[in-house]
Amino acid sequence: DPEATRVEFNHAVFGQNIRVPGVDPSNPDKFYNDLVNVYGVSPTAAEPYRGEGWFFADQTRRSVRLTDRLCEEVKSDNIQVTETQVACLCENTGEACDVPCGTDPDAGCEMNEEGEMVQSGRCRPGIYECNF
Repeated sequence: DPEATRVEFNHAVFGQNIRVPGVDPSNPDKFYNDLVNVYGVSPTAAEPYRGEGWFFADQTRRSVRLTDRLCEEVKSDNIQVTETQVACLCENTGEACDVPCGTDPDAGCEMNEEGEMVQSGRCRPGIYECNF
């Protein structure tokens, strides 16, 4: 899942924890805009990074590949640390259902406006299927 996949690096000039977005043909300036507006990099220094980012290496989506310029940056001394986290494409295919609670308010349940005991601060149950 592109939204759950993270590529981040520490750059000698731009700073630490620079998050690299996936390449998006509908928004090729995403990384450039992030560098300028989120990380405070000057537009001149960020200019070469237009159209840069990452994409899935193949159909399995188990690894990512950086664009050529970012690959060269990783090989240089400019990038000290590169961290990636690839998440599978998952979808909640189950139906949400109510989870019964006891009457003990200390058991993670609370009373709603209708006077029913409901769980709080938990995800609703469902079945997640992932494309491995």
